[in-house]
Amino acid sequence: KLRDPNTPQYLALEWIVTVDNNNSADLENFRHRRGLADSEEEVGDFDYDFLERYVFAVVYFAMDGPSWPVQHNFLSNETVCQWHTPDDFDPLGITCTEYDFFEPSDANVTVANETAIPTKILLRELHLNGFVFDRKGYRMFERPFVGALPSEIFLLHRLARIDISFTSFNFSAPVPPHIGAYASNLRVLKLESWDAGSSIPTGVGMLSNLEVLRLSGTGYTGTIPIEIGRLDRLKQLTLTGVSITGLLPTTIGNMTGL
Repeated sequence: KLRDPNTPQYLALEWIVTVDNNNSADLENFRHRRGLADSEEEVGDFDYDFLERYVFAVVYFAMDGPSWPVQHNFLSNETVCQWHTPDDFDPLGITCTEYDFFEPSDANVTVANETAIPTKILLRELHLNGFVFDRKGYRMFERPFVGALPSEIFLLHRLARIDISFTSFNFSAPVPPHIGAYASNLRVLKLESWDAGSSIPTGVGMLSNLEVLRLSGTGYTGTIPIEIGRLDRLKQLTLTGVSITGLLPTTIGNMTGL
């Protein structure tokens, strides 16, 4: 995908290399610092900042961001925490909120259990709700979002919330089975009223910090994976309006937070 100039991945990388003036994402500075970093931790943080800007740029191009009537500060020189329209009630874009953060235990798997000691960190929240509601809950108008949410979004372990609701979205690729291996700090996953066209990935059971899972009105089919029973911190599960078949897995009884 990085070699095809028509893909969001190519456009995002081209933006970082040729346009983005944020020092933390400058490619030459990136190469320079990889050689001069005082520690692997410094290199790791820098690598993640670079990856984060790239992934959110991929999201922007995948959802036809250049045609938005309002750009919501996406692809600005600011940090990704500023890539949104300021609104305390109905933010749009990427916001950052302080959460307890669990560091990945290795490159592939994150374990956030009762014995882990979290640190406080600003985690990212992605808000792309297609409807605008007033403070009384009445729908006022619809945002013209179309396109595809790329699976790269699930590579971000500093992401706490994904809210893709009431839009014309589709995933550009199936939700990866390793969804929970990286996005393990995800607290809220709302994918409502869009066409998933696949089954619920078993990897959702690895989202060990998930508290809200809402999949109403999606095109999910098949059965509910037994792995969902691992979500012992889940407080809200909504599966209305889906084409789920079969019996509820007995592992749901393990979800004591519901």
